[in-house]
Amino acid sequence: MILGWLIPGWLRRAAMALGAAAMLALGAFTAGKREARRDAKAKAAEDHIKTRKEIDDALEKSRRDGGAWHDRLRGRDK
Repeated sequence: MILGWLIPGWLRRAAMALGAAAMLALGAFTAGKREARRDAKAKAAEDHIKTRKEIDDALEKSRRDGGAWHDRLRGRDK
């Protein structure tokens, strides 16, 4: 380091400590984002499974009693 002798030691240590703190904060931020993204993906998968199950149940009911299914659809329209 050519200019190392021009910078006082205490300033160099303070800059290194500030850099280390910034790296810790950045690491915590990225870990939190990664966990939030994983949680959102899991929730979306659960919602998809729930919706798919509701659709399958509705189709099964409509196969058994088509008239009731049409009445239900008309009721949702209002």
